[in-house]
Amino acid sequence: HRVAAALARNRERVREQHQTNVTLRAMDATVMDFPENEFDSALATYTISAVPDPVGVLREMKRVVKPGGSIVVLNHFRSERRMVGRIEDLVAPVCTRLGWKSNLLLEPLLARVGLAPAIPAMVNLINGWRLLECMNRKSHGPPPAGRATSSRPSASSPPANPSISSPKSRKPRPAPASSAPTST
Repeated sequence: HRVAAALARNRERVREQHQTNVTLRAMDATVMDFPENEFDSALATYTISAVPDPVGVLREMKRVVKPGGSIVVLNHFRSERRMVGRIEDLVAPVCTRLGWKSNLLLEPLLARVGLAPAIPAMVNLINGWRLLECMNRKSHGPPPAGRATSSRPSASSPPANPSISSPKSRKPRPAPASSAPTST
């Protein structure tokens, strides 16, 4: 219900601002309803430590971004400072109950997905929040099994903030009927 309400509010904003090139859709971030290599770039802000499957989300971003495209992540990761990192580990159970991971390790996460930041930057005083820009260095090979490609023209904007469901649901699903482009 919250996702539908947020989507309705944002569709209204798009309509009010006459942004005819914007289409908003809600979907599982680990199984997006976009063909491979659809976007020039993708952006995830304050999301990766709050989803049940951060590896799946980053892999899916990598799939939908063209080779050589940009994947940008702004997120909290466990501090590399020993004392701050230990504090993050101690508060992790409380943070997890609140819906995010306070001690998500950056390097192992990026290694599992095959991403390396071209421009890592700390964005606060305690160095917990980082802005990463990664170039998508994937090959031009065929799409993964079960993925259909499309002849749709490519869009240059990143996907809308998707809703999150269980990481176990890995089959692509069609977009909801309410995901039609908004027109004015």
